[in-house]
Amino acid sequence: MIRLGQIGCGVIGRKHLETATRLPNATVTAIADLDAELLARTSAEFGIEKATTDAGNLISDSDIDGIILAVPTGVRTPIALEVLRHDKHLLVEKPVAMNAAEVLTLIDEQKGKVAGCCSCRYRFLSNTAAVQSALASGRIGRLRTVRVRALAPPPPSRPENPPHWRLNRQLNGGGILVNWGCYDLDYVLGVLGWAVRPLAVAARTFQVPEPYADWIAPGSDAETHVIAQVRCEDDIVLDYERAEFHPGKPEFSWSFSGDHGTLSILVGNDEVRATIVTVDKNGTLNDSLLVEEPLVYANLHAGPVTDFAHAIDSGNSPMTPLTQALTIARITDAIYASAERGGREISIENDTRK
Repeated sequence: MIRLGQIGCGVIGRKHLETATRLPNATVTAIADLDAELLARTSAEFGIEKATTDAGNLISDSDIDGIILAVPTGVRTPIALEVLRHDKHLLVEKPVAMNAAEVLTLIDEQKGKVAGCCSCRYRFLSNTAAVQSALASGRIGRLRTVRVRALAPPPPSRPENPPHWRLNRQLNGGGILVNWGCYDLDYVLGVLGWAVRPLAVAARTFQVPEPYADWIAPGSDAETHVIAQVRCEDDIVLDYERAEFHPGKPEFSWSFSGDHGTLSILVGNDEVRATIVTVDKNGTLNDSLLVEEPLVYANLHAGPVTDFAHAIDSGNSPMTPLTQALTIARITDAIYASAERGGREISIENDTRK
């Protein structure tokens, strides 16, 4: 039985515990959080006897094999390094770190331990295998363009207590791009088998529209809208746009276009539809439904923790290991660098580490 510990018992930490405490091959032996009242409530609710406000006590506990880290991005990497240095497996929340440089320090400390990131959540949709198969089989021909378009309108009313970290560059590393972009990049690159190699990017970012300036936390300085074009090897282009507080209708889709067809995934409020359009030898377009499924967020949240326990148990790689999370971080860093330079194209660092 795998013995898990968790640091962080907030909103997302609770979702991790809902899964981890029900796993057939694992048990949660200890939790940690700075909020003593929250810690006591969580300990009682989930029946976890060991509970501490000192993360160091949990990290050094010899009765723990792996640790789930659900704390804010700005403080996460130093804690993650201590987890790895104490020879424990590691699952970190998304984004994996503040920047690619921090990810590299984690990789250098990993030394054979399982270490993964929760940015893979959307690849636990049941359509993933069918999408991967269709792309790998060449049904759309030679890949030309990958598109992400995800625009979310503002909530119906002004939030009463918007999280102070969410759009704060110092605390979170960025805004909508790090909060949601890691999901998009993980999904589209992941279903392509991480075979698309990014080379350079040109991007622009925008802060919250003026009518919603007081709908976000005071002191927020990160973007709510990002537009980027990522140039990749083999003349493949990744067109990316994501926004929140968007003054328009909602849109959420990923698509892959080749010289013989297009595969599209439309994410709705309660369902996900994957369709494919192909062209036959006569030039006729044929449109068909690939997969249709309900959108169950509980399954997406459960995926990374279930996968983490399985990776420890089997010795296999987690869904998104640190090396692949590094690719996402490097694209993200380059997008921010380009936006800071007025949209000038910025090279994306690549290496061959596995």
